[in-house]
Amino acid sequence: GEVAELVSGIDRHGMTALVVFGTLALQIFVPYHRYVFFLKWLTASLLAYAAVLFTVHVPWSRVALHTVWPSVRLDASAASTVVAVFGTTISPYLFFWQASEEVEDMRARPSLKADGAKARTELRRIRWD
Repeated sequence: GEVAELVSGIDRHGMTALVVFGTLALQIFVPYHRYVFFLKWLTASLLAYAAVLFTVHVPWSRVALHTVWPSVRLDASAASTVVAVFGTTISPYLFFWQASEEVEDMRARPSLKADGAKARTELRRIRWD
Protein backbone atom coordinates (compact mmCIF):
# COMPACT_ATOMS: atom_id res chain seq x y z
CA GLY A 1 0.00 0.00 0.00
CA GLU A 2 2.77 2.43 0.84
CA VAL A 3 4.62 1.77 -2.42
CA ALA A 4 1.40 2.23 -4.38
CA GLU A 5 0.86 5.50 -2.54
CA LEU A 6 4.32 6.67 -3.58
CA VAL A 7 3.62 5.82 -7.22
CA SER A 8 -0.03 6.90 -7.51
CA GLY A 9 -0.57 9.42 -4.73
CA ILE A 10 -3.67 7.53 -3.58
CA ASP A 11 -3.98 6.83 0.16
CA ARG A 12 -2.06 3.69 1.19
CA HIS A 13 -5.01 2.23 3.07
CA GLY A 14 -7.26 2.58 0.04
CA MET A 15 -4.61 1.08 -2.24
CA THR A 16 -4.08 -1.84 0.13
CA ALA A 17 -7.81 -2.56 0.22
CA LEU A 18 -8.03 -2.25 -3.58
CA VAL A 19 -5.17 -4.69 -4.16
CA VAL A 20 -6.40 -7.15 -1.53
CA PHE A 21 -9.96 -7.28 -2.83
CA GLY A 22 -8.80 -7.27 -6.45
CA THR A 23 -6.51 -10.26 -6.01
CA LEU A 24 -9.09 -12.04 -3.88
CA ALA A 25 -11.71 -11.57 -6.61
CA LEU A 26 -9.30 -12.92 -9.22
CA GLN A 27 -8.52 -15.97 -7.10
CA ILE A 28 -12.17 -16.75 -6.49
CA PHE A 29 -13.83 -15.88 -9.79
CA VAL A 30 -11.18 -16.50 -12.46
CA PRO A 31 -10.15 -20.10 -13.14
CA TYR A 32 -6.55 -20.75 -12.21
CA HIS A 33 -5.56 -21.95 -15.68
CA ARG A 34 -6.66 -18.60 -17.14
CA TYR A 35 -4.47 -16.29 -15.14
CA VAL A 36 -1.56 -18.55 -14.12
CA PHE A 37 0.35 -17.33 -17.19
CA PHE A 38 0.19 -13.74 -15.95
CA LEU A 39 1.09 -14.73 -12.39
CA LYS A 40 4.22 -16.48 -13.61
CA TRP A 41 5.32 -13.39 -15.52
CA LEU A 42 4.50 -11.11 -12.60
CA THR A 43 6.97 -13.05 -10.52
CA ALA A 44 9.65 -11.79 -12.92
CA SER A 45 9.11 -8.38 -11.32
CA LEU A 46 10.85 -9.81 -8.27
CA LEU A 47 14.08 -9.50 -10.26
CA ALA A 48 13.89 -5.82 -9.33
CA TYR A 49 15.34 -6.84 -5.96
CA ALA A 50 18.44 -8.12 -7.76
CA ALA A 51 18.58 -4.98 -9.93
CA VAL A 52 18.76 -2.85 -6.80
CA LEU A 53 22.13 -4.43 -6.00
CA PHE A 54 23.54 -2.84 -9.16
CA THR A 55 22.07 0.61 -8.51
CA VAL A 56 22.98 1.23 -4.86
CA HIS A 57 26.24 1.02 -2.98
CA VAL A 58 26.42 -2.13 -0.88
CA PRO A 59 29.21 -2.47 1.69
CA TRP A 60 29.95 -6.11 0.88
CA SER A 61 32.55 -6.51 3.61
CA ARG A 62 29.94 -5.56 6.23
CA VAL A 63 27.38 -7.86 4.57
CA ALA A 64 29.82 -10.78 4.74
CA LEU A 65 30.72 -9.98 8.34
CA HIS A 66 27.09 -9.76 9.49
CA THR A 67 26.19 -12.89 7.54
CA VAL A 68 28.76 -14.86 9.50
CA TRP A 69 28.46 -12.91 12.76
CA PRO A 70 24.95 -11.37 12.95
CA SER A 71 24.05 -8.83 15.57
CA VAL A 72 20.94 -9.96 17.42
CA ARG A 73 18.78 -7.60 19.43
CA LEU A 74 15.96 -8.83 21.59
CA ASP A 75 13.43 -6.05 21.14
CA ALA A 76 10.01 -5.52 19.59
CA SER A 77 11.48 -4.61 16.20
CA ALA A 78 13.43 -7.86 15.97
CA ALA A 79 10.41 -9.89 17.07
CA SER A 80 8.17 -8.29 14.47
CA THR A 81 10.78 -8.98 11.78
CA VAL A 82 10.92 -12.67 12.73
CA VAL A 83 7.12 -12.89 12.75
CA ALA A 84 6.95 -11.13 9.36
CA VAL A 85 9.51 -13.45 7.77
CA PHE A 86 7.90 -16.62 9.03
CA GLY A 87 4.37 -15.34 8.46
CA THR A 88 4.95 -14.50 4.82
CA THR A 89 7.02 -17.52 3.88
CA ILE A 90 5.28 -20.44 5.53
CA SER A 91 1.69 -19.33 5.87
CA PRO A 92 -0.32 -22.52 6.21
CA TYR A 93 -3.11 -21.46 3.89
CA LEU A 94 -0.62 -21.21 1.02
CA PHE A 95 -0.01 -24.95 1.11
CA PHE A 96 -3.71 -25.72 0.85
CA TRP A 97 -4.40 -23.02 -1.73
CA GLN A 98 -1.57 -24.18 -3.99
CA ALA A 99 -2.71 -27.79 -3.71
CA SER A 100 -6.29 -26.91 -4.65
CA GLU A 101 -5.10 -24.80 -7.60
CA GLU A 102 -2.95 -27.67 -8.86
CA VAL A 103 -5.92 -30.04 -8.63
CA GLU A 104 -8.06 -27.54 -10.56
CA ASP A 105 -5.32 -27.31 -13.17
CA MET A 106 -5.09 -31.12 -13.40
CA ARG A 107 -8.84 -31.45 -13.88
CA ALA A 108 -8.74 -28.93 -16.72
CA ARG A 109 -6.14 -31.01 -18.59
CA PRO A 110 -6.84 -34.40 -20.13
CA SER A 111 -5.30 -37.43 -18.44
CA LEU A 112 -1.92 -38.33 -19.88
CA LYS A 113 -2.94 -41.98 -19.84
CA ALA A 114 -6.00 -41.17 -21.93
CA ASP A 115 -4.04 -39.00 -24.38
CA GLY A 116 -0.53 -40.40 -24.65
CA ALA A 117 0.39 -38.02 -27.47
CA LYS A 118 0.41 -35.08 -25.07
CA ALA A 119 2.49 -36.90 -22.44
CA ARG A 120 5.85 -35.80 -23.85
CA THR A 121 4.80 -32.13 -24.01
CA GLU A 122 3.37 -32.20 -20.49
CA LEU A 123 6.43 -33.92 -19.04
CA ARG A 124 8.65 -31.27 -20.69
CA ARG A 125 6.45 -28.53 -19.16
CA ILE A 126 6.62 -30.19 -15.74
CA ARG A 127 10.44 -30.49 -15.92
CA TRP A 128 10.74 -26.83 -16.95
CA ASP A 129 8.37 -25.70 -14.19
